[in-house]
Amino acid sequence: FMRQHGRTFVHPFNDEAVIAGQGTVGKEIYEELKGSVDFVISSVGGGGLASGCMIYLKEKNPNTHYIGVEPAGAAGMYESLKTNRVVTLHDIDTFVDGAAVRRIGELTFNIFRGYGAEVLTVPEGKVCTTMIELYQNEGIIAEPAGALPVSALDFVAYQQRKKTVVC
Repeated sequence: FMRQHGRTFVHPFNDEAVIAGQGTVGKEIYEELKGSVDFVISSVGGGGLASGCMIYLKEKNPNTHYIGVEPAGAAGMYESLKTNRVVTLHDIDTFVDGAAVRRIGELTFNIFRGYGAEVLTVPEGKVCTTMIELYQNEGIIAEPAGALPVSALDFVAYQQRKKTVVC
């Protein structure tokens, strides 16, 4: 389509300008909390939004602990960091569709690796349970990728007592 109609392709996550633009979310977090951010737990799909936020927040405060979260059935960043190279996943579970990609970006991989970000995986069933709990307990209707970071809280809560945590 791009070549046929003379259009420009803008990559959704493996592009420096896109990553920088997505980093404005990190700026908003930092400003809203007046710099007091101990932990950020963020969904990772291709890694663009997470990378942009991580760059901004870690540059402003290197002590901010950044945790990327992926659905267990689409753990491209986790597998790539484990093997120290970008991998292509052959089969993925698309339940958490906003964070389910077969291949993360080279740029985002290098950012995660360079900043030493921790990446966790969460089973899709746990994400489902979290979505139900958010609705029943808080009245929040969350889509799967939005519930993904919240679903990771149970796995890292021991680190976060009396800390400022952003999901």
